[in-house]
Amino acid sequence: MSDGSIVLADFDTCSVQDVVTQNNYLLGDIAEGDTPTSLYGVDYSNIYTIDLIAQEMRPLGALSFIGTSGAYLNSLVRESEGTLLAVSGDSTGSLYRIDVQNLTATLLGATGYASAGDLTFYEGELFLSATGGGLVRVDIENPSSSELIGSMNAGGFADIFGVVTVIQGDPCAGDVNYEMIATGGRDTRVVDVTTGATSALCSNLFSGRSIFGAAEVTVATLCQLNLELNAVSPVCSGETLTVESTVDPNEAIGTFTYEWYEVGSSQVLSTQPNFTATFDRTTVLECVVTDADRVAPYQTARAEITVEVTPSPVIDAIEDVVAVDTFTLPNITGIAIPDNMVFTTEALGEGTVYRPGEQITIADFSSFPVRLYMYAENELGCSAQESFELMIYSAEDVTDLGKFLIDAPAFFTPNGDGYHDLWSVDFQENVLLYEVSIYDRFGKLLKRLNPNNLNWDGKYNGVDMPSNEYWFSIYYRYQERQLEYRGHFTLKR
Repeated sequence: MSDGSIVLADFDTCSVQDVVTQNNYLLGDIAEGDTPTSLYGVDYSNIYTIDLIAQEMRPLGALSFIGTSGAYLNSLVRESEGTLLAVSGDSTGSLYRIDVQNLTATLLGATGYASAGDLTFYEGELFLSATGGGLVRVDIENPSSSELIGSMNAGGFADIFGVVTVIQGDPCAGDVNYEMIATGGRDTRVVDVTTGATSALCSNLFSGRSIFGAAEVTVATLCQLNLELNAVSPVCSGETLTVESTVDPNEAIGTFTYEWYEVGSSQVLSTQPNFTATFDRTTVLECVVTDADRVAPYQTARAEITVEVTPSPVIDAIEDVVAVDTFTLPNITGIAIPDNMVFTTEALGEGTVYRPGEQITIADFSSFPVRLYMYAENELGCSAQESFELMIYSAEDVTDLGKFLIDAPAFFTPNGDGYHDLWSVDFQENVLLYEVSIYDRFGKLLKRLNPNNLNWDGKYNGVDMPSNEYWFSIYYRYQERQLEYRGHFTLKR
């Protein structure tokens, strides 16, 4: 406006609302910005940005001209994101393309029509409000071919500085009509783009102020779909998480459809607005939302989000244990577990603590079996738990101690594949082993093993014995008692 303010005009009600009040900058023209809440402004060779939410104007800087030494620019229109078009107010009516980021104005050519103060796109064509009230169709590719359509001066309508294109109907549904509006002094009129003739619209719209320029809001600004995915915190492997999507605007012209992918894959993971899954590794998700009834090319929006996954501890399981009199707790092994892990008598690390290598005796608990727990938790709260049952018998109550004190395999497979090739005897550290004898099913002695070599390779006098059942007898000493343990095993070939 002539007082430096910027207003929002409603041509249906012929009313205005101040958006940016008077300021220190008097602009020649304004243009749509790169966001729905921003505008660009021009004053001779200076470019400004206008924040409609903060209601403030900020200079971006002076333009550097390419192809000419400089120009007086008083008209402006947005061509694409970060790019503006402007025409000079001198007699050459030179057309410039402005790179907002680099603050350069490149000469495209002379239209031959001096700018009165505004440019507008109408159904894909560029029009200029020229001095003397002329409406000019501008040829961007060949500015010298620009042509005068006609005069907008009629019925006392003069001082025409601005032209703007407005949309009637729902632009996002593609069901629209366009009107060109000219601003002169304090009045606005509808322009016939084929002749330049005007008809009354709103009179004395801006009491006490004159219009210097106008800017339209384009379909690109109105109809752009925006998609946001809610931020998510790192999760533990194996944890279930929901990623939520938000679409702006939140009402579809038709119906919103959703597709979720893992980036790099074409497999659709979900078609719901929100995506819920159990994650075992860091994953980059992409959500695609589509409103097929929306005007092209604004039917689709995409967004990506990275779900950071922290490995949870993995504790190696310990099989249930049966022991006599005492049991020495083994080391706790696993993946991503602390070095100082312990056993506890209650879940989640609660209860009495026992450490690996510590010996549990039959006197430690009032009754058996008992369950011992192993629990690990990292700094993110990712946790794991395993447990096993421990049964300790008194040696006085066990008639056949050997099956608790000595580990004699139930089978072996001496076929040279590196797995179970030997029948090997193992025993607890408080057992003193004297001798192991192996017999066939008829009672023939095949092999006698001594404590220094408790392995049998399945041979007798260097000859492979056939697949069959074989028997053993083990003589040993435990707690000052001389004992024998008998049993059998299978040789498989």
